[in-house]
Amino acid sequence: MAKSDNRGFVPPFDHPVLWDGISIMVDEIFVDLDGVKPDVFLISVGGGSMLCGLVEGCRRHGWGDVPIVAVETEGTRSFNASVEAGHLVTLPSIDGLAKTLGVKRVCQQAWSYYGKHPIISVVCTDKEAVDACVDFVDDHRCLVEVSCGATLSLLYTGILKKLVHDGKLKRSTRNVVAIVCGGNAVSMKLINHWKADFDLTHTHRCL
Repeated sequence: MAKSDNRGFVPPFDHPVLWDGISIMVDEIFVDLDGVKPDVFLISVGGGSMLCGLVEGCRRHGWGDVPIVAVETEGTRSFNASVEAGHLVTLPSIDGLAKTLGVKRVCQQAWSYYGKHPIISVVCTDKEAVDACVDFVDDHRCLVEVSCGATLSLLYTGILKKLVHDGKLKRSTRNVVAIVCGGNAVSMKLINHWKADFDLTHTHRCL
C-alpha cells in the first residue's frame, strides 16, 4: 500500500469529509425542532470532529450564534488545555476511563473554530461522567460509555446550571440539545464495576 499511487488516508477525526457528514446531524435537528433555534448544544470533545461538524451545520442553518458547551474529562482535556494556553497543546499522555476521547491534540480546525463560534470549554471528572451514565441508564434504559457520560454530566451534576449562574450562558436558556452518542465501549458489567469503584450509592437524579 505504501508504494501504491492509488491510496488515501482518512484520519478518524481530522478530515473535512468527516465534518461534513457529522454536520448532517444539525440538518436533522433543524427538522425535529421545526426550525426553532436551540439555546445551547452540549457535546463531548475528543479529536474535534464532532465539534467541527456541529459548527458547520450551525452555520448552514443560521445558528452561528448558538453556544456549544464542549466537555472533556480531566485525563483527556487536550482542547481545554489549548484554550487555557491560547494555542494548540499536545498532552503528554491520556489518562482515565474516557478512552474514546483520548486524543493528545485536537485537530487544527476545531481549534480554529474557537473564537469564531461561541464555544465554552468545560472539564468534568471521570466520577461525574460515570455518575451521569448510571443516571441515564435508569432514566432511558440506554447504555452509554464514559465519553458520552461527560456530556450528560453537564445536565446531571448541575454544571450547566452553574454556567447559567456564572453568566456564561443566558438565564433564558431552556432549549438544550445534548448530543448523546457512544455506546460501544460499555456494558452493564462495566457500569456496575465503575459504580463500585466510585462508590456510587447516591439517590437517582431525574433530568
